[in-house]
Amino acid sequence: MGVVFSIFASYFFAMTVVPLYCARFIHLHHEGEELNKPKRGIFARFERNFNDRYDRMLNWYERLAKRAMARPGLTAAAILAA
Repeated sequence: MGVVFSIFASYFFAMTVVPLYCARFIHLHHEGEELNKPKRGIFARFERNFNDRYDRMLNWYERLAKRAMARPGLTAAAILAA
């Protein structure tokens, strides 16, 4: 059971936390692409909407992580209780 739980936790971390931090800290700029030029179309609108929601989720997660690190005893108790 412990192995299954650790594999599940590793998968969850790899599929959520790692991409969030990569998106936050890795910014690519392609040659010849203007940064300030607004994109049009349904896919551009989807991309803007997705990125806005993703940024909100990233900010929420960052606030949650900071609160968890500020109170390590409470965090450990909540994890053990779960």
